[in-house]
Amino acid sequence: PDALAPVLAPWGTRVEAIPGGESFLASVVLGLEHFRASRRILFATADLPLLTPEAVAAFLAGIDAADPRGEGSLHVSAVPKDAFTGPYARPTKSFNGYRGMPVCHGNLFAADPRLLEIPGVRPKIDAMYAGRKNAVATTLALGLDIALVYMIGVEILHLIRIEPMARYVSRRFGFGIVPVLVRHPEITEDIDEAADYAFVRERLAERRDERC
Repeated sequence: PDALAPVLAPWGTRVEAIPGGESFLASVVLGLEHFRASRRILFATADLPLLTPEAVAAFLAGIDAADPRGEGSLHVSAVPKDAFTGPYARPTKSFNGYRGMPVCHGNLFAADPRLLEIPGVRPKIDAMYAGRKNAVATTLALGLDIALVYMIGVEILHLIRIEPMARYVSRRFGFGIVPVLVRHPEITEDIDEAADYAFVRERLAERRDERC
């Protein structure tokens, strides 16, 4: 916060820091509770060094485009496979095989604080995050019926588009989950392995060279 404050000061933006939780879910809950009066809260994972203002703006604009009536409680980012061009077209990336548009999960999401009022929602969100690197693991954690629909309809036969799948999961969960397509592959580049670190360093060096 001390480093961010002078950068954001010209825009009148206030920086607040609150203690993190012991897990991803605990930190999300703390954030939702802290900003309970807000309509929607934007979340980004900490290990996202290539994140840009343009990517955030595209995600926020995409929320309104994907959910014009504001019915969703959880908006999750996804990047279409054809957006991975140039250095981002890495063979290590895995994609969910939705009909007509394979996607990779992004590391931006927005949530309505009223999610906390829904019974049983916390373990569901935790399960979604825990299996985010493996779609099959995620769907198994959410329920056998969801896992079967996903594995057969998406990964094997590629019959289901992303929007109908989201609506199906929403009905099962009791709150609206809306996928938001963002054509910024940098929001998928978190750092889990040494190769990720090397890739990010190369991209940051390229950005520095472009500014010079």
